[in-house]
Amino acid sequence: MKNSSINKESTIHKFDSFCKKILKNESIDIERKNRYLRQVQILFCELSEEQKNSLFSNDLYLSDYYSFNVNGFKIHIVNEALGEAINLLSELRQKIILLSYFIGYNDKEISGILNVSQDTVWYQRTVAIKTLRKILEVKKNEFGT
Repeated sequence: MKNSSINKESTIHKFDSFCKKILKNESIDIERKNRYLRQVQILFCELSEEQKNSLFSNDLYLSDYYSFNVNGFKIHIVNEALGEAINLLSELRQKIILLSYFIGYNDKEISGILNVSQDTVWYQRTVAIKTLRKILEVKKNEFGT
């Protein structure tokens, strides 16, 4: 009976010791994790304005830009005034402006794509630019900006 009592008490002490070790090691793990998080994480209030601004982005919806499809290229123009002005041009002038200024093709490449002479491309682009300038100046005067 004495052996049984000693054995039982020994088992209780072993279990007690085991539980204390588990708690101690778990608290050490939690402290290590917290220390790591303090080193890695930055409070939002500690961020500079530049860092805060880099954390968000604006969603673009179809209604937020003008979309043109030219020679298989999808071109999106966010500037509303410019998009409206380009939309008012003839189809040939739209294509020339978009291929030249948004895709970066030169007159020779554009003339090959549209099957017109380089002189026609140059002339139509020049007229389109003048037309765009007039349209944008009128819009600017209308809105006073």
